[in-house]
Amino acid sequence: MGQYSYSQPSSSEDYDIDLTSLLQAEADIYADEAESRQNIVEPVEYAPQPEADDGIPKTCYCGAEPVVATAYTRKDQGRKYFTCANADDGDCHI
Repeated sequence: MGQYSYSQPSSSEDYDIDLTSLLQAEADIYADEAESRQNIVEPVEYAPQPEADDGIPKTCYCGAEPVVATAYTRKDQGRKYFTCANADDGDCHI
């Protein structure tokens, strides 16, 4: 055969394994898992949105009245949509 040889230990007695500590570690892991399931965060409730009639908002988030604009892109050319006069200021608007 080759000039290298490899042998494995004949039994697990060659290792110092403490079965009790392994079982305790496993029990601790399951206990942590069970505890973490009880700490589920409640869903976030957002502030009420401005009232709308048939999907058309009556006021913007900033308090201004919505305006009707027309799309000029090739795909949506002529399509009317609601927007806010303040939409370009970087804040959240309709």
